[in-house]
Amino acid sequence: MDYYARLAQAQAAIEAVRATMEDPQEVKPVLVVGDIPAEEFAQLKAQLAPQIEAELAKREEWRAAKAARDAAAAEAAGEIELEVEVLPEPGIQPVVKDGVLMPIVDEPQDVRATLADVDEYAVLTDEPEEDDDDAVDVDDDDAIDAEADDVDEPAELEPEEEREPEWNFPVVGEKHKIFLGPHHEAMPDACWHYVGKMPEIQVEDIVGKAKVIHNMGSVAAVTLSGRAAARMGIIQEAFIQVNMDGTAGHGISPDYMPTIKTIVAQSPNLRIIGFSTTASYNPEAARKAYTDLVAFRDSVREDWEKLDNVSLDLLSFGSKDDLEVAIECGSNFIRF
Repeated sequence: MDYYARLAQAQAAIEAVRATMEDPQEVKPVLVVGDIPAEEFAQLKAQLAPQIEAELAKREEWRAAKAARDAAAAEAAGEIELEVEVLPEPGIQPVVKDGVLMPIVDEPQDVRATLADVDEYAVLTDEPEEDDDDAVDVDDDDAIDAEADDVDEPAELEPEEEREPEWNFPVVGEKHKIFLGPHHEAMPDACWHYVGKMPEIQVEDIVGKAKVIHNMGSVAAVTLSGRAAARMGIIQEAFIQVNMDGTAGHGISPDYMPTIKTIVAQSPNLRIIGFSTTASYNPEAARKAYTDLVAFRDSVREDWEKLDNVSLDLLSFGSKDDLEVAIECGSNFIRF
């Protein structure tokens, strides 16, 4: 098995279809490995290793550059990190003004005597500041003017956190849960997608190992996956599999999708990125299922995307046997 040869063929087939489209969408091939011999998987791992190492190096370089930018911004803003000495004895009151540790040399004589054994700084405290009895009273009019000035001043906006880019790790699909674990352990940095039928009993064999689950096709699968992700403390990306051709086992009936939406709303550790479906090998029957899914997505999209953990931008359906039809209908992931 030559991963790069198969991937090149898949990408060429996809690009050939996209070239005929007026408004081509992004489409990624998912190379499904499934149950393959150990020797072939070792070959696959060797072929993916250079690409994985290159992405890891770029990621570390970006993170180091971001840390340097953050440090430079903090220095420009006058923010400094203070090394805090541990107090040698319990019960000693530290001194803080406006949230800043005060050097001992700037403190009154009695404080310096109390903290004589501390080298430089005290520790932070949440003690409230005492009222100053010697403060001069302010006229009511002046106080009102000062309050009005405070209200008129626009609040400073928090700077937006710089988001980490999406890294181009190899996308590898897996359809048998019993093989995903060993494959994930052998190549944890590959971008694993689970494209098989989602098991309801052994969800923890998939949740947390696959970056994306493509066929979450039952009420139990959605519920248990959300609970598993919460126990692991992760965000699991997934497609909800919708049954558009009436075949048993091909996903959740559209009639049950309001119930699924309620479950998703109560599962913050699930992030639904789109819908998927499965169709027969008959191209025309597949076209009807795919177009029906797109129409269904468009009809419920506004309502679903009111949830913080839902974005229905993506669609997952189609294989190498009907990739032209699938891409024309709007699929973003084709399985090879």
